[in-house]
Order: sequence, then structure tokens, then C-alpha cells
Amino acid sequence: MMVVSLSAAVGAEPQWLYVRLAPQAVPLVQSRTLDLGGDAMVERLLLEPEQTLNWRHRLGKTPSLRSWQVAAIERAEEPLARTICVRYTGPLPAEKFCALLMATHPLVEYAEPVRRQRLLLVPNDPLFSDQTYLQAIEAPAAWDITTGSPSVLIGVSDSGVRFSHEDLGGAIAVNSGEIPNNGIDDDGNGYVDDYRGYNITWRNDGTAPDNVFHPTDGHGTSVAGIIAAVQNNGKGISGVAPGCRIVPIKATPNSTDGYILFGYESLIYAALRGCKVVNCSWGNEDQAPSPIEESIIAFALAHDVAIVAASGNGTGTQPMYPAAYPGVLGVGETETDGRIVPGTGIGAHCRILAPGSNARTTGNVSNADYTYFSGTSSATPMVSGVLALVRSRFPQLDALQAIEHVRLSARDVSNVNPDVAVLLPGMVNARSALERDPFSTPALVPTSVAYQRLDGTPLERTQLGDTVLVYFHMVNRLGSGTQLQWTLQVIQAWGGASDAVVVLDSQHERPSVAAQEEFMLGPFSMVITQQAPTLHFLRLEVSGRGSSGAAYHDVALVPFYPTPDWATIRRDSLALSLGDYGWIGRNTGSGEELKGDGLAVPSLGSLLYGGGVYVVSFPTEQVWSGIEGDGLRTDNAFIPVERPSEGTQTRRILRLAPAGSPPPCEIELAEKVEILDRQTVHFQVTLSNVGSAACSDVAVGHYFDFDLTPTGDSSAVSLLFDRGSACAEMMERMPGDPIVVAVVRSGESDAQLQCAGLDAAYASVSNFLPERKMETLRRGTSLQMGGLGDKSVAVGARFAGPIVPASSRSYEVFLLFGRNRTELRQRAEALASAAEQQYPSGMDVWPDPLWGNHAVFVSPSALVGQPSQWHIISLDGRTLWQAAWSTTPARIVADVAELPSGAFALVAESRTHHWQRLIVRMR
Repeated sequence: MMVVSLSAAVGAEPQWLYVRLAPQAVPLVQSRTLDLGGDAMVERLLLEPEQTLNWRHRLGKTPSLRSWQVAAIERAEEPLARTICVRYTGPLPAEKFCALLMATHPLVEYAEPVRRQRLLLVPNDPLFSDQTYLQAIEAPAAWDITTGSPSVLIGVSDSGVRFSHEDLGGAIAVNSGEIPNNGIDDDGNGYVDDYRGYNITWRNDGTAPDNVFHPTDGHGTSVAGIIAAVQNNGKGISGVAPGCRIVPIKATPNSTDGYILFGYESLIYAALRGCKVVNCSWGNEDQAPSPIEESIIAFALAHDVAIVAASGNGTGTQPMYPAAYPGVLGVGETETDGRIVPGTGIGAHCRILAPGSNARTTGNVSNADYTYFSGTSSATPMVSGVLALVRSRFPQLDALQAIEHVRLSARDVSNVNPDVAVLLPGMVNARSALERDPFSTPALVPTSVAYQRLDGTPLERTQLGDTVLVYFHMVNRLGSGTQLQWTLQVIQAWGGASDAVVVLDSQHERPSVAAQEEFMLGPFSMVITQQAPTLHFLRLEVSGRGSSGAAYHDVALVPFYPTPDWATIRRDSLALSLGDYGWIGRNTGSGEELKGDGLAVPSLGSLLYGGGVYVVSFPTEQVWSGIEGDGLRTDNAFIPVERPSEGTQTRRILRLAPAGSPPPCEIELAEKVEILDRQTVHFQVTLSNVGSAACSDVAVGHYFDFDLTPTGDSSAVSLLFDRGSACAEMMERMPGDPIVVAVVRSGESDAQLQCAGLDAAYASVSNFLPERKMETLRRGTSLQMGGLGDKSVAVGARFAGPIVPASSRSYEVFLLFGRNRTELRQRAEALASAAEQQYPSGMDVWPDPLWGNHAVFVSPSALVGQPSQWHIISLDGRTLWQAAWSTTPARIVADVAELPSGAFALVAESRTHHWQRLIVRMR
């Protein structure tokens, strides 16, 4: 196993990266000659050579595996065997350094910072003195069948475990193939001295590799007690699976607590250590799915590890990872009587429940400490314990089969949860899971869903009036079944029947399904009858008989939005959601669920609660707003002409919607939005007059309600600079926290750039009043609200001159992200400097005002030598003179003899730029 001695600069907190390399780079890593730069040190391969199946086969240590499992492991190993963990101490933010590696290093295929995972504990005061949850899940009755096998190992991926605790010491699995503390990988599994578990953070802590104790964070100790505290020792409590053994995996450095750093790496260790179950009482809902995390999940599943993860506290139906990854069993929390705990994560990523509220368990303060524990953090280990009992009693089940068997053995709790009954899975039941024959019924699981039009073509985004064909790809995990009937229902996120979808063909039947069979189920058909951009679920219910006649019933939920009013663009794990009606980000809108990914930035989290675009006509004092929370459900200020789509870039076009008095002119707003890299989002905004009358003094703004931390408060916003052709706002918090910079620039001659720093008392998603929107676009850069608090940013451009029919104006917004203030300022300054070069100071006219028969127009430098079109347009939209050049001269002589007296617009346009100035003709 490769070990590299590292040292960081004094006072600098190192960060960790996962870097996936091209196949030819692996020998360089193994020889310790791979160079990623002086600030990046290769610490280890994510999967060392001695941890691969081929290596173990050569040593004669290959476990007994089926051929399909060997193939699955080899597929999963390939990308992990060329992924390295890198310790990074450089000045650039980690995500910027990753982007630099991917852009410039010939051997780097993909890189991302290691994400921190929130521990999902809800601390509470003691209320009970016994373990009422054991009776609630019928554990004592299950123990009459088995208390578990010591050969069934349960990985506890967490902050660490107090292995000397009086109720845990005897529950910890000792690795008999390892000699403790000799500095040698005796058993050849790629981990040195993993005698009583493994401390992934030993390099950071300066402690031994098997020292899994965290001195200040007892989360893992409490989880371990629920799973397998020693039974009948006259002390403390009993675990759910007291006959099984736990493998502590410490994934939180001693220097920190409250989060998991190496949670996904711990799954690799759990797989190679031979764990049959691994408990993950942690997760992250502020992220898009990660390709490296998904690879690790696939690796663990290929090694027959059943992964159990918390569904989240206070997250509602928002996906929580890893619970939302395919193949993971997500766990929600109830009271002991089965009543759901308010706020627990439910929906498609929550597939079973457990009574986690006020669970009595082991504490971390001393070797005889006991405490109370609540949240999905405590519910999850109860399910892990039951899974371990099942894998002890039914060793023939693989990981996914064991998960489905435990689910199907759960107790129905719909009677005590009538308001959300159609959304809920059952509550785990240990007795039923051990008494029930796993192969007495099938376990029919939808693994994907596809939507088609009536002509059979794929349908990516449903709209009002669509008739949709729905197909489910199904797999049977357990026994054969007969007399099977499926019923499709569309329900709302809170459990009520949907009034936005009419299911035309709701039922399908099959006379039989064989064990392990895969098949396509459908088509079901449905019609979208109402606008419904909120979260719904396709509820697929099945009933039938097992091969021996046993009754079979199951329900699966699949997220579905009948008429989604947004799309999410993605690139390199950065994601940005854009709404059809102008909004941007992740918004609650009218008290509904979070929609989209917001602005999910790798290693920084979801930074944008909400925002959007708005237009102001100053002569009429009218405001058109596309900011979610402005009552857009019933009073949209824009009409979507072109809706955003998925991809790395998209385009949306909005038109002003008449409300009350008609708009003073017909305006169309086009945005091209693209992710330039993992730290930059670019908006190219074009305001066009599509009517027959001229407009004047119109402004466009973008509002961003950034939240740099989950609480969203205690940030500061300030004007970074005002350079004439560009201005910028910076939002920051404490050193080390995420920083966001919004840069706006324009090359229009009549553009007055606007940069405003706002606080919640003045502007938030719910109270950004029309008069305040006007104020943010008329003050230039002078509207700056200092101090700490819940801050937001508004940037845009005011176009003071006339916008004649068939002409347009444009500006750009760049959003920059990172943690290094100096580096972000340099990037913003570079954009401003580029604007000064890209957007020259406009065009000159002689004489001014015009008189005589000829006029001289001096071309902007950016047009010289380029194709262009020129127009003189009256303020009522008539073209009075025009000319075009394939190669624009520096000076243009125009015949203006027929031009009458008055004021006109002189317009010059290229493919990418627009110049306009007011001219006056005198006779």
C-alpha cells in the first residue's frame, strides 16, 4: 500500500480531492512519480492494487463469488483503480484547482473536491429510560429466532466509535488476519493495521490506523450502540443485532466534528473488509449526483454490501444522497407507534421507516456513558440491525435481495398516518423479516421510467395537453409471482390525488413473473390536463400471489412533474436551474417544495435560494418580474416564448405579459445561459423591441438571493468595483466560507450599468416590491447596504436612449464562485478588462447636429473590417436610411439629403454587438 509523507503549511487547512486519471497514469501513481503540482500531493489510490479482485486472486484469497458478481466487481473496480485521493494545500480554491487539472493536465480525466456529509442527528433531552424502539420493531420476538451471526459484519461509517465502551467492546469485529500496530498490511487487503476497524483519517489525526475513537464527536458511538450493543452482559442496553459484529470506520478527522468527510471512501473499506451491511447516518441534500460517488456505490453493491442511509431531517421530499442513489435503502423516522416524525425525509428516496425518536443508546463521554438519540441518524441503524439479522438467517440472499425482503416485511403504518398514507413505506419489523420466507413472493422494483409521445418518440418534458405513454423497466429481486396486477396513480407531494393528470390506462396485468426476470411494463397512458409544475409522484401499486400462493403487495414511488416549469443545466457537477417564467435558482414559491438544483457548486453546496430577471419601464413606472415568490403562480409577468432545456447551456425567451394597462412597447427578452466551467456561469441577455413603436428608458435586472451557508444569514455584500463598462458585487461571509461575485458588463453606448447590494429587510424573494426593483435599476452603483445579515444582489443595465422597432440591447452577467477573495477579484477584474477591449466607446458623428447633405459616421473599432449593417431609424420605427458592408470602413460617408429635421436613432450592428446613438438633424 502506498503511503506518502505530507506536510501542510502552518495554519493552512488542507483540502482533499478525488482525481480520476487516464489509464496510462496508474503506473506513475504506483511509482510515486505523478506530478499534479507542488501544492497537490497524491496521498493514496482510492482503490489500491492489493484491494482489487485480480490481486486477491493471485494471492489465493479470492472469496467464493458467482460469475455475474465477478463481472460486476471488475466493472466497478476499473474507474476506482485509477482514482486517487489528493491532499491539496494551495492558494486556489479546491474546485478551481480541480477545473485547472481537468483543463490542463493531460493525465487527468475528472476531478472534484471531496464533499462533506452532514450527520443527521437531532439531539434531544432524555424522556424515557428504556429502549421502547426494540418493542416497536418486535426485536425480542426476532431474537427467539436469531440474535445474529458474528460472521455478519456491519460497517459503521461515521465520526468514530468509542471502542472501549463497556457495551461496545465485545461487539467490535476483530480482524484476525491482521497483527495490531505492527505497521504491516498482514492480511493483504490494502489497509495497514485495520485490526478493530479502520481510521481513514489517521494521516490527518496523527493517530493509529485502527484508532477509531473521536474524542469530541459521539455520533458514531450512539449509532453503534443501536446496532449491536452487547446483550446479557448486565450492563446498559442491547443492540438490535447483538449477535452480529460491527466494523467501526472513522470518517471524521479529530480536528473537526459535525460532518463526515470520507464517508464514501469508507464504503470501499466496508466492501473489502467483507461487511454485509454498512450504516450511513449521514447525507447531503444540497448537491447534484456525483459520478465518483455513484462509482463507489456500484463498487460496494458489486461486493454484496447492503447500504442503509438516512433520508434526512427536515428535508421533506427533497432527495438526500446517498439515500437517493439507486440500490441504497433510505430510512425515515417515526415515533414508536409508527406516527411519522414531522420533517423527516419521505418520498421516493425513503423506502422504509424506523422509530428513531428518543432512542436510548451508548454515549461517548465515558466507557459507561448512555444517552438519548433522535433523528434519521438513529432510525437508520435500527434498519441496519434488522438487515444484519436477515443476512444471518438467510445467507443465500444478496444485498439487494435482503433490502427488498426487509422492505416487504415492514409493518403498515398508514392507519396512524392518514394524511400521508399513500406516500409512506412501512415501518421495519424484525420478527416478520425473520419469519417470512424471502422467496414466497416476488419483489418487483422499477429501476427506470421512460416517457413517449403517442407516435413512440421520446418525450423529455411534458406540457399541458400532452398524452403521455409511460413505461417502467422492472426487475424481480426475489421469488416468482402469478396473477400480477399493477395500478398507476398520480399523487401530489403531500399525498393528495392529482387534479393535473388524468390516467387513461391505469392498469396492466401479467399472468406470471419468474424469479430474477427483467421486463418492460407498459404502456400506461395519461393526459396532462392542468398546469402543475410542482412535485408529484407516479405511485405504482402491485398485487398478486407468490409461487406458493402467498399474498403479495408492494408500492413504488417515482418523482414526476406534470408540467415542469424549469430545466437544469449541468456541467462537471455544477448545476443551475432556470424557470420558464424568468426565475433562477431553488425556490419555495408559495410554500411549496424546493424545485430544481438551485445553483449547486461542487464542494460549496447550493448557493442560490432564488432569484430571477425583471424589466422596468421608467417613463410609465411599470415593472415586469420573473422572480419566484412574486405571486407567479397566478400572475406571471412574462410569457415564455422559448423554454429552457437540459444540457450545459440553454436559451430562454420571455415576452412582457400585459397586466392591467398594456406595456408601453413590445419587449422580448432572450437569455443564453451557459456553464463555462466549475466556477463560472454566464448569462448573455438581449432586450429586443418586437413591436411597432419605439421604447425609451428601459432597464433589465437580475436578482440573486445568495445563501453562502445553510442558514443564509450573517453575510456581507459590497461593491467590488465600478469600471464604467463593467461593475461587480461580492458576497462573502467568514474566511473559508464560499464567496460569490456577480459581474455585469455591456458594450451598448446608452447602457448605464447597475450593481446593488441588498439586505433582506429591503429585498428578499418574498418582499422585493416593484418600487424597490425600480430603485435597484436607477441608482447605478450607489445602492449598497452594509453590515452583516441575509443579503442579496441585483445587477443589470438601464438603456436610457430610444429602442426603436427591430433593434435590441444586450448585456452580460458572470457569476463567479470560490473561497479565495483575491483570486475571485482577479477573475472579475479580468472580465472587466476584457469588456473595455471588447466594447469600444461607441461611434462618432460629424457634424453634430447634422446639417447639409452628407454626414460622416466614425465606426467603432470592433466593427472595422467586419461585416455590419447600419440604419437611421425614426422614433416611430421607420427605416429612413440603411447600408451594409462585408468589410466595414473606419469612416462612412452617408447621403442624408432626404433626412427631415428631427431626432433619430443611428444603429450599427454586427453578429454579436450592437451600437446605437441619438442623432439630431437640422435644416
